[in-house]
Amino acid sequence: MKTQLSSPTINIIHRYLSILFLFTALIGCGGSSDATPPPTPVPTPSPRPPAPPCVSFDCLTAKFNLVTANLDGSNLAVIAKDTYREMTHPRITFDRRWIAYTRFNTLVAAGCAEEKGSNYTNTEIRVTNMDGSVVLGLTTADPTRASTNSYWIDNTYNFTFLDGVLGSTDATNKIKIKRGFRDANMGLAATTVAIPTPDEAAVFDPQQVSNKIVFGAQYNILDAEADVKSIFTMNLDGTGVEGRTVATVYKGTTPVVAAQAYENDPKFSPDGTKIAFMRKIDTATAANDHGFHIFVTSASGAPGSEVDISDRTIGQDVIFNDGVPEWIDNTTLVFFTLNFSTGVVQKLYTMKDDGTQRTEIPLPAGYYYSHVIPYQDAGQTKILFAAKKSSTSCTQ
Repeated sequence: MKTQLSSPTINIIHRYLSILFLFTALIGCGGSSDATPPPTPVPTPSPRPPAPPCVSFDCLTAKFNLVTANLDGSNLAVIAKDTYREMTHPRITFDRRWIAYTRFNTLVAAGCAEEKGSNYTNTEIRVTNMDGSVVLGLTTADPTRASTNSYWIDNTYNFTFLDGVLGSTDATNKIKIKRGFRDANMGLAATTVAIPTPDEAAVFDPQQVSNKIVFGAQYNILDAEADVKSIFTMNLDGTGVEGRTVATVYKGTTPVVAAQAYENDPKFSPDGTKIAFMRKIDTATAANDHGFHIFVTSASGAPGSEVDISDRTIGQDVIFNDGVPEWIDNTTLVFFTLNFSTGVVQKLYTMKDDGTQRTEIPLPAGYYYSHVIPYQDAGQTKILFAAKKSSTSCTQ
């Protein structure tokens, strides 16, 4: 005969089993009641993320810098910086992988190695990739020589530059236009060669487009009584040397005779039909580094057709620099202006090649901007330029 348990008895048994189960769980199966649980593991902290790239001037502390930006001045990115050695003439390869630039190494003032005052001796051409993580030397600095002013020729990493001893009359050592050859990783691809230039000319500022080179030269031309700095073109093999400028034609004023010309930084337009360059127009201040305007002339026309496209005044100051022009397209230039009317202020501008639509590129105050060059990135026009901090002394 089966015994039937009452409901109260069943409830008591359930309660007893629940207490027993809980007690067993607390002491562990087969363990003692004073066993301590294992310590809770401390989580390993995640590594600190790397610092973001310096994409604005808030984090810029170096004296000398190479910077990229959109043409409207936005999206600043610092590519290279140096505490005491100035970097100028930045040039970006056609495929936007590499930037070549001139670096100065001779200390000339306040512990700085600067373009102004160094006379270009002990310079070298260096190259960096677009994020600044790789830096290589394309030439070697020598205190007795200049190695400077490189310019990419095409998308095979060939470039022209200047190399030699300033002021030398020795054909072996004098400044020459040379052509370098590199591979995609900036390794040597072929031996550097010198491009023939007139023996009597001291050359500077070369740019090659196709098989033509435009360059500046201190050269005795026509019937001038003194050597002049003027603009010339020639074929790649050194033949066909032609002077492109001998006189100034600017906005109704009296032309400047050839002996007063002082011209630099010629650049072919992309289609090769025009040349923009800078010329000193204020002969009364010839000893000072200002008074330059930008001129445009035909790449094949007769000397004397050059036209001044700069403003006659900036504010109340007729002595100012418009300098180092570069072509954005066949009708538009980008350049720097050094203005003395409100203190020394050096900014970047664009304008048409007839002098109209002069427009400032807005950039942060406190820097001298120069050596600007445009390039295309995903269909957008961008600029690469040098930025020199005006309020920072050089330290080594």
